[in-house]
Amino acid sequence: SVSQRDPFRLRGLFRRKRFYMSIRARVLSLAIALMVIVPAAAKAQMSPVSAGIKGGINSATLSSDIDEDLSQLIGGVGGVFIGRDINKNFGLQLEGLYSMRGAKFEAGDAKVKLNYIDVPVTARFGTTTASGIKAFAFTGAQASFNVKAEAELLGETADLEDDTEKFDLGWTVGAGVEVNRFTVDARYTMGLMNIAKDDTETTKNR
Repeated sequence: SVSQRDPFRLRGLFRRKRFYMSIRARVLSLAIALMVIVPAAAKAQMSPVSAGIKGGINSATLSSDIDEDLSQLIGGVGGVFIGRDINKNFGLQLEGLYSMRGAKFEAGDAKVKLNYIDVPVTARFGTTTASGIKAFAFTGAQASFNVKAEAELLGETADLEDDTEKFDLGWTVGAGVEVNRFTVDARYTMGLMNIAKDDTETTKNR
């Protein structure tokens, strides 16, 4: 089995498919999340505070110093949020999300799967049109806690948790529209820290 050959190394796992890749290589985890927000409770007309649930998808990929053909891996993302309007054009929002990231290899069935608990804190800037639709942009910091890291090939898996840092800090930018109690947004999050425990190479989320 994979675990008997090489339980924690991507190099051993992918050698069977002529891959030369490691979680220690540079990661470009392109997390473009399309979110649909459904408030848990109706927002009072004069209340500056809102809360609810949200869910959507991540489109992630992996970039390495070693040339490999990598493609996007689609994963789910969802959780809760709470926000507060400071005035009609500015507000703050805190979220707690479970986020599935990673990448897959175009030349075979190999995948890298990284799951995180994300806690973004963002500032939101927007304006409401005459039709009542609010367009906004947002940006802020995101703390991410790795809860699962593994490689998958031909139905077999190898644990990568010993090779992956448990914490990552990122920066998020995005935009969206809000209609009544529903919001759709798209965002890009850039990791700022090396998530590989091997300091000889740099691995970052995108």
